[in-house]
Amino acid sequence: MRVCLEASGNYSLDLALTLQAHRQVEISVINPRRARRFAESLGQRSKTDPVDARVLCEYAARMPWVAWQPPSSVALHLRETSALQILGELAVLPDMLDARQWVAFSGLDPRLFKSGKSVEKRPRISRGGSRHLRRALYMPALVALRRNPYLRCFYQNLLARGKARLQAAVAVMRKLLHALFAMFRTNQPYDGSKLCCAVDMAGNAIAACA
Repeated sequence: MRVCLEASGNYSLDLALTLQAHRQVEISVINPRRARRFAESLGQRSKTDPVDARVLCEYAARMPWVAWQPPSSVALHLRETSALQILGELAVLPDMLDARQWVAFSGLDPRLFKSGKSVEKRPRISRGGSRHLRRALYMPALVALRRNPYLRCFYQNLLARGKARLQAAVAVMRKLLHALFAMFRTNQPYDGSKLCCAVDMAGNAIAACA
């Protein structure tokens, strides 16, 4: 039997682990955003549980099957015992993902809406990934944009360019996620100077943020 389900943080992981224990079951876990785009390609605009189930069934039948690989026992142990939910969410991700895929998993990737020259809406985050990771990143981002000189510089620069406060805060969340990705991959401690602008010893920005 083949089971196809959407990634939904702790819920999908627990279900996938339960199904994985049965050797007769093959599992594929797909990004909710990809499932939504597939539904739209079928002309399906409604989103209900029965509709989503039929869409996933069609996806499993038509698209190349990618078998789900369970996280390591170390990652699962960290998820169960760590008070740091961010690490618990990130530790179970596949090793082959890059930083942009981490951002997509968190649902913090921007979604553009533009048609011709007359219709262009303000970009919003996709919210297509783990809401648990987004929630876990929100408060650290608020603290960082006030206390971390590099990220505060980055945040203030976005405000000066006309970004709304919430947009700028979300950008800080993405910066933190990129920093975590680099720390995971290089096994190096956090270095804010690699994220954005230089600051003097008093914490004042002396160069423009990227």
